[in-house]
Amino acid sequence: QNELPEMPKPTETVEVPMAALLIENKGKILLKKRSQEEKWLKGMWEFPSAEGKTHEEALGNLEKHLKVTAHRKELHAVRHQITHHKINLRLFRAASAKPLRLSKDFQWVPPKNLTKFPFASAQDKLRRWVLSTSGRLLKN
Repeated sequence: QNELPEMPKPTETVEVPMAALLIENKGKILLKKRSQEEKWLKGMWEFPSAEGKTHEEALGNLEKHLKVTAHRKELHAVRHQITHHKINLRLFRAASAKPLRLSKDFQWVPPKNLTKFPFASAQDKLRRWVLSTSGRLLKN
């Protein structure tokens, strides 16, 4: 009763560099559903994305996994925080010379249907930005 309880140390903030890809094909945009094994946001939809120690590493991980080539010029960036994780998410355009071989977690979606999929906050910021650009960003 005479002693104060020891307070836990505050959790250190962790920077999380992430890259996401805007991939189009025949007027549709590629989305990916997050698996149940993901660290967070299980079952949510997103533009294909990856983490890395740097944005360049995250982008390289995506290119290798999807077998695409990303333009190094960033289209848009958003910041978002989940608990003590500060997410710095950057969107890049990517293309493939060959048809993509994708698992069932991927889906091609017309831009007008993007709002029908549940997106988490950070990815939703990217989605709203993509939709706000209208035809200027999306190829027809």
